[in-house]
Amino acid sequence: MKNEWWLAGVGVELFDTANRELLVRVADVGKRFGDFVALHPLNVKVYSGEFFGVFGPNGAGKSTFIKLLTGQLKPTMGQVEVLGIVQTGPENQLLLNY
Repeated sequence: MKNEWWLAGVGVELFDTANRELLVRVADVGKRFGDFVALHPLNVKVYSGEFFGVFGPNGAGKSTFIKLLTGQLKPTMGQVEVLGIVQTGPENQLLLNY
């Protein structure tokens, strides 16, 4: 299916789950380029002690999602927060590479 991808998460219990820090919060984030929907709205939370992977077919929006997480792109809708920093686009881009 076009524009369909998956998150694979494996939780590693390093701490009591009630005391884990929220590292990534993606709330109703979507991205459009004109009429083209590059990323349908999604919600993701990643806590300390968890590993996540993103995979899917070509054109599914994986790179767009990563660019939204790092602030290389500004979301059309929703909010991305990484390590407590709200990603609003290139003006406050994280110094990360993938």
